[in-house]
Amino acid sequence: MNKAEQLVRQADRYILGLAATYRGCWEAACRHDGLDPQCTLAVFSDENPYIPYLHRIYQQYQEALAAYQVWGYVGQRLSSCS
Repeated sequence: MNKAEQLVRQADRYILGLAATYRGCWEAACRHDGLDPQCTLAVFSDENPYIPYLHRIYQQYQEALAAYQVWGYVGQRLSSCS
């Protein structure tokens, strides 16, 4: 395996890891507010402690996608992790 293939696999693992972390945090936030974790849109309470983490993970996910797309990595969608 050459260096480029190693980088693509590393990027893939990182992005899929972020997506899985986001999904877990989404489910915890939904459970905290008594919502169905399978919903695609939710309004969370102001007291929900998971919201800052959701925003931070999503931002990291978007930044990683943008960084890897620069050199041709297509990436995954968050929904592919469910």
